[in-house]
Amino acid sequence: MTARDVGRLTATTLIAAIAIACSAEHGSADATHGDTRSFVPEGLPNTELEGGEGGLTLSAFTLVQGENALEMYAAARNDGATPLCEAGLSVDFLDDSERLLGSAGVGLYSGGFYRIGDGSGVVITCVAPGEIALGGATAVLESALLDQIAHVRHAFPSFVLNEIEPVEGLRVSDVRAMTKGDGSVYTGVLHSALDADVENPRVSVFPVNRVGRPLGMGTSDVAATLPAGSSARFETTSVRERGEGHVALATIVR
Repeated sequence: MTARDVGRLTATTLIAAIAIACSAEHGSADATHGDTRSFVPEGLPNTELEGGEGGLTLSAFTLVQGENALEMYAAARNDGATPLCEAGLSVDFLDDSERLLGSAGVGLYSGGFYRIGDGSGVVITCVAPGEIALGGATAVLESALLDQIAHVRHAFPSFVLNEIEPVEGLRVSDVRAMTKGDGSVYTGVLHSALDADVENPRVSVFPVNRVGRPLGMGTSDVAATLPAGSSARFETTSVRERGEGHVALATIVR
């Protein structure tokens, strides 16, 4: 039995998927074992920017010092009543005098695909109500150190479309972690259920802790073009930690 691959994620199914992945990849574990922190660094204020779009709630956040820059990973839940399309996370980093040190932005992905109902046939990614989306960046604020940051502000840019319908889009299967060099990579298969060729499909695999906090991100730009209804194998970039499980998501790079 291998770790379960996750497409659309609710808060409940995300935790369940982590438990399955943990059991499958590492053997059974005591419920009290492992990292259960939702926000790292702990105690770092992380507030939503006033006048934000609303709908998404930050449910987990990781900010760590990488080799050459800060790394940031996040999970957000759609607490609204409508799908939020092309969602992202924008972050301001402030020092103890509230001076802006820099900003960063990442896309958020949940594995939900929708077709715009205007006759164009365009397919976009949206976070459905109750679903959790993940995103991250392996290099933000190259000139700043983690101990300089005293406050984080975030916002969730996205938009709502009235005429969209959910469709089977891209999904990931057979994901396996493999030691490579000083870290781990993920291999697997990307499948397309779309009736048109997909330009620039990407797979992102997030190792997560026991409560779903992403610890890193491995990515693979699978192919320049994925033909309609086809599949392709992939191998991601390296991550330092495997965590208690992983979440694998596919998207289309615009």
